[in-house]
Amino acid sequence: MKTIKQFLEALLELISLIITTPITIIIWLWRKIKEWWKKRRTWVKVLLISAIALFLVSDDLCNVKRFINSYNSHWEHYLTDETSVHTFHKGARLYSDISEKYLTPRYEWILFSAHHPDYDDSLTVFCKDNKRGFLNCYTGEIVIEPQYEAAWVFSDGLAAVKKDGKIGFINKKNEIVIPFKFGYYKRNYDFDQIDYAFHNGYCYMIDSSGLQGVIDKSGEWRIEPIYAYINKNWGRDDFYVIGEDGKVGYINSKMEVVLPTEYDDIIKESDGFILTKDHRKWKIDHDGNVIIPFMYDYIVKMEYIANYNSDADEVYVLSDEFMRYCINGYYGIYNVKTNEIVTPAIYISIDMFNKDLFNVQSANYSGYIIDGKGNIVVKEL
Repeated sequence: MKTIKQFLEALLELISLIITTPITIIIWLWRKIKEWWKKRRTWVKVLLISAIALFLVSDDLCNVKRFINSYNSHWEHYLTDETSVHTFHKGARLYSDISEKYLTPRYEWILFSAHHPDYDDSLTVFCKDNKRGFLNCYTGEIVIEPQYEAAWVFSDGLAAVKKDGKIGFINKKNEIVIPFKFGYYKRNYDFDQIDYAFHNGYCYMIDSSGLQGVIDKSGEWRIEPIYAYINKNWGRDDFYVIGEDGKVGYINSKMEVVLPTEYDDIIKESDGFILTKDHRKWKIDHDGNVIIPFMYDYIVKMEYIANYNSDADEVYVLSDEFMRYCINGYYGIYNVKTNEIVTPAIYISIDMFNKDLFNVQSANYSGYIIDGKGNIVVKEL
C-alpha cells in the first residue's frame, strides 16, 4: 500500500508540474512583451501608420498609372499608304508609318474613314476647339485653319463646309465656290448618311422639306429635291430614286428621268430593265420596248386531291395545266398550256381545290374559291 501511495503522490506532482509550467512560461512572456512594448510602442505605431499610408498611396498610384496608360494607349486607323491616325482615350494624332513619328499634336479628332475612290486623299478633316479644318494627310501641315461648324472631305476639287447653320463649298485655297445657301436638314428617308461630296460633277443635297435632289458645281439643282431617297449606282453615274410613297424610278448620268417613280422595284441589266409594278414583273429594253412580258421570282408546280385510297388517305395529282408563281412575296396562277396569266400575284396563299378550282387568300386574309379563269366562284370562306 505504501508503494502505491508514493506512486500516486509522484503522479500528482508530475501532473501539477505539467499544468503549471506552461502557465508560468506564458506569464513570463507576457511580462517581457509588456516591457518591450513600453520601450518601443511609439516606433511600432509609426511603422503601422506608415504601412497603411503606403498601401493607400500605392493603390492610388496604380489607379493613376492605369489612367495614364489608358490615356496614352491608341488605336491605329489607316489613312494613306504612308500615314495612319492614332486615336487615344482623348484626342487623335497623325502618325507617319515611314519615319515612325507623330506629325501633329493631339487634336480632338482626325477623320480617317474617307477611302472612297472619288475622294481626294491629300487632305482630311480635323477638329480643334470644336471647329473643323483641313490638314495634309502626309505631312500633318494645317492647310485650312479650323473655323467651320462641320466639314466633309474634298472630292472633285471641292469640300462641303457648314457655317452659321448653312452648307457651302470651298476649294483647297479656302475660297468659297458655292455660297452658303443650303440648309443642313435631316433626310426623311434615311438609309445612310449623305457625304455632301461631288462625284463626277454632282452632289446630293436636301431641302427644307427633307426631300433629296442633286446639285451641280454651279450650285444649281440638276435633279429637283422631290425624292425621298437617291442612290448612286456603284461604279456608274446613274441613280435609283425613291418617291415619298416608296415607289422607285431611274435617272441616267445626264440627269434625265428614264423611269418615273411608279414602280415597286427596278433591276438594271446591260440590255434593259426588269420592272415590278401592280403585282406584275416584266423586262424592257433601253428604248422602253417589252422584251420579256412575263417574269417572276420563282414558280412551282401545284397539286390537288384526285381521290382517296383504301385507307382513306388522300391521293394527290400534279396539275399539268396550272402553276403558282411568286412576285415580292405574293402569289398568282399561271396556265402553262395557254401561256396566260390567270391572276396577278395578289394572294398570300394559293392551293388547288380540285382540277379546275383554287382556294386563295387575299392580303386582308379573306378566303375565296376561284376557277381556272380567275373568276370568283365562292366568296368569303
